[in-house]
Amino acid sequence: MKYKIQPIIIILGVLSLGFGSFKMLQTETMILPSWFLVLIYLPCTLLISLILGYLAKKMLNSKWWTITFTSIFVIIFCSIFYLSEYRPNKIITIPQSYVGEVRLFVSNEEENDFFINKYGIGYINKKTFDQGFIQK
Repeated sequence: MKYKIQPIIIILGVLSLGFGSFKMLQTETMILPSWFLVLIYLPCTLLISLILGYLAKKMLNSKWWTITFTSIFVIIFCSIFYLSEYRPNKIITIPQSYVGEVRLFVSNEEENDFFINKYGIGYINKKTFDQGFIQK
């Protein structure tokens, strides 16, 4: 049974690496293009995962392939990256005639009021603020 699950783990590792690379290509950066991040991150992830996979195999005295342990570490690293980049999306509506600074205040209401008034003020609830709010 343990030898039949190894190909599944390896396939999941490859899919995870592909999905992680795709997600990284969608990441907005300030200076370097996102493909440059993939160019740096991909070999580093594979190398570190290979080293950790080899060490895990030796420490556990396992008969599993080293690539199976490598795939497990790839899945872990790509999952951590995905979770760190995940942010819920919110849309803020600004009147077309408005020019100036926009301010969002944390309110104690249940609903978010993402409609900016003529004074440049909108309201978000505490839960949305705690989940993380990114200015774009």
